[in-house]
Amino acid sequence: MKKQNYRVLRKIASGSTSMIYEAIQISLDRKVIIKKLHPHLTSDPDFINRFEMEAKTAASLNHENIVRIIDSGKQNSTYYIVMEYIEGISLRTLMDRRHPLEEDISMLIAHGICYGLTHAHRHGIIHRDIKPANIMISREGVVKITDFGLAKLIRGQVSQTQSGSLLGTPLYMSPEQAIGDNVDVRSDIFSLGSICYEMVTGKKPFNGNNYASVIQSIISRPIKELSRSLKGSPEIGPIIMKALQRNPERRFRSTADMASGIEQTLGRERILSARDLLKSYVYEERTVTPLRRRPKRRAGRTLLRVAAALVICAGIIALSLNPHQIKTVYRNINSGSGTAGADNGLRAGMEGNSGFGFIEVRPEKEQLPDSAGSRKEEAKEPSRERAEEPDTSRSEPAVPDTATAEDQKKDSSSSAAAEEKKSESGLLDIHVKPEAAIFIDGKQRIFGNHLGPMPLEPGKHSLLIQRAGYENYTEVLRITGDELSRRRIRLIEVKGRIDITTTPGAELYIDDEFIAVTPLKSPVVIESGTHRVKLVKEGFRTWENMVDVQPRDTLKLSVTLVRE
Repeated sequence: MKKQNYRVLRKIASGSTSMIYEAIQISLDRKVIIKKLHPHLTSDPDFINRFEMEAKTAASLNHENIVRIIDSGKQNSTYYIVMEYIEGISLRTLMDRRHPLEEDISMLIAHGICYGLTHAHRHGIIHRDIKPANIMISREGVVKITDFGLAKLIRGQVSQTQSGSLLGTPLYMSPEQAIGDNVDVRSDIFSLGSICYEMVTGKKPFNGNNYASVIQSIISRPIKELSRSLKGSPEIGPIIMKALQRNPERRFRSTADMASGIEQTLGRERILSARDLLKSYVYEERTVTPLRRRPKRRAGRTLLRVAAALVICAGIIALSLNPHQIKTVYRNINSGSGTAGADNGLRAGMEGNSGFGFIEVRPEKEQLPDSAGSRKEEAKEPSRERAEEPDTSRSEPAVPDTATAEDQKKDSSSSAAAEEKKSESGLLDIHVKPEAAIFIDGKQRIFGNHLGPMPLEPGKHSLLIQRAGYENYTEVLRITGDELSRRRIRLIEVKGRIDITTTPGAELYIDDEFIAVTPLKSPVVIESGTHRVKLVKEGFRTWENMVDVQPRDTLKLSVTLVRE
């Protein structure tokens, strides 16, 4: 390997044929991935040929949905490939941590894979090993296909595998590949269908205890229909099942047709709108930190508090409490211990029945001081040899067990006054469409459709709601004590559309990203601003121009390509 140009940082993984390293490309000062063939395989000409073919075929591909090959070579009998570094996670990792995936997220991922495979197929390359581990998802939510080590040149005359040999991962093989028949682009479609099935159900369509049983399952075992089991988008079931047809003639003719089927069923705008949620999944997986372990002596107490909070949640939903009662329940949960606090909270909620609210359990560091009710219960206990420990939440000393009735009455009045002061905080409840990042006072509280009701101190607070492709929503909130402030917000889309009429069969690129093949079935939704539009068709001159897309407007272009 070129020692002067690459510095290895760490080994990421080791497979049956190669080792994967994270490295720095010194000349450009950027991270890269280096894939090295295992030394014991270098004496096998078949492995070497397949490894070199991966570099040559993949290096010829230049598409947003395909991991780019930077360099390849041989040094000291070691063969290697240098690939771009993807800041993100593999689809396998995402599916392991979140299963099943939301149907819109699954179709967004499938849509990206279709585009990447379409580009490869048009360059005469079949992947033949499409599986979750070979799909990367960047922090920008872009799906990228990697590992073309098992690719086959459709137009080439050289076959790197003997007739009847098996290549690929059995769980995602097509039936024709499993039995050693010749494969075409529809084999990749079957593998993609297997991935889609697993994404939306959390289960693999084919399984077995060993290699032979998996192959038998792929060849002959019936597949459970999906349409009835998909609650959110049952219409995508037929798309997945068509990709999983055992007879290649019954599948989609191409991955471009499959992508078009997904767009026609869900709409391109709906598919792309799922990207922000996908980005949040990738970001969350990279920023999750382990929780700090609590002391063992507090474990039981914490479990009791959680149980009490769940009981109160159910009670409040049933009783429809108003904001003042919700805060009373907070105090009772924190003032009591375990189910005693829960009982106090329920009794407090039963005193009134107006309004509607939910509970947000506060962290322990925000617990409110003990109430007078719990103090009176302590006063009934047998006398102690020393005074009670001071209540650190109050400035005056705690009342000893020998306190008179008048002293207890004064203490109760002081405690009630303190509770009244605490109850001055208000509540905020926000619903937003589509889901977005919600910031309160500069701190992100959630990425979703609903926040709250959450307690806020009286006064002014800043609200910011952000989502890519939509106008930011900002507001200065004025929170009043003992009031529930509601916001129902629909973000305004700032995207525009491009509608192109041109010679059929041309590849449309926007900002160097492949979009579709003309004619377009619907206008392309894109963020407003300046974009580079390019039309490419074999035998015609490439047309390229910069266009300005206005927010919430459709730019119509009519282009006639000229023959070379």
